[in-house]
Amino acid sequence: MTSGLSYDDYQLIIENSGAECSIAEAHGIMTGMLCVDQSVSFFCWQNELNSSRILTGEFDAQGVEHLAALFDNTRDLMAAGGFGFSPCLPCDDVSISDRVFVLSEWCEGFLHGLGSADVEMSWPGECKEIINDFIAISQVDSDSDSDSEDDETSLMELIEYVRVGVELVRTELLVVPSSAQSKPH
Repeated sequence: MTSGLSYDDYQLIIENSGAECSIAEAHGIMTGMLCVDQSVSFFCWQNELNSSRILTGEFDAQGVEHLAALFDNTRDLMAAGGFGFSPCLPCDDVSISDRVFVLSEWCEGFLHGLGSADVEMSWPGECKEIINDFIAISQVDSDSDSDSEDDETSLMELIEYVRVGVELVRTELLVVPSSAQSKPH
């Protein structure tokens, strides 16, 4: 996420559009869709938000501009490999319990994005294990009030696992035979 806007800025854009999700979940959907099909466009992602009734309004012109830049940046970082990608999450000054909750929303969105592709395949390589781990992360209880250094370290490790997991899923899906790819959007 390197467009100059913060998580809170993107969250405000999403809220102003009438979205029923956080920017983390919407970014997770975007990322999941891009893992399955690198040719997915910003408008395909926006259509998925609309068809899933996650987005009930419209992005204003400035919102479209900022979210399209986030989409392009995410797609470019994922395509470049090298683990430059990172999920759209709040900064470290937000409480650990809130960041855990947002990470769980991001993982839920990622799973939604994977599931939104019309593909007929069994998940190759380590994908199934990573997907199961993301399911578990999406169901994490974040009611802890603890902000200990151990909790911070554990959260950072979990975020890093998600970053690496996304790259592994994307890489594994790149080698899936073309007959198992998604339909054009």
